[in-house]
Amino acid sequence: IFDDIITNPARENKENILDLGRYHTHECSNCDICMCKGKIIKEILSSNIHYKNIIFICDGSNDFCLGKELKEHDVLCVRKNFSLYKKLYKKGYKDNLKCKISLWENGGDIVHFLNTNK
Repeated sequence: IFDDIITNPARENKENILDLGRYHTHECSNCDICMCKGKIIKEILSSNIHYKNIIFICDGSNDFCLGKELKEHDVLCVRKNFSLYKKLYKKGYKDNLKCKISLWENGGDIVHFLNTNK
């Protein structure tokens, strides 16, 4: 069902420990040092790839950066009671987004959403 999954690069080291690397460098002060999801989505949207819509499943407050780039036909799937949910609903940042918001608590909620929104 997914065309793309974006994640930090990871390698197993000699001690069998997973080492996470940076996806890219960026100047965004709102995001983790390893990745700015807003920058990534801007790059995807400016490419020659055309998506009907984007569904982004998230829970961290730094995911707000990506959410600001989504359009009316896109969906931000926000995990209930986690930091992004609190930022959107308790601090009032929800009105800064154009996209639809779908709330989830577990994997079953996401599967249900995907099955009912094909």
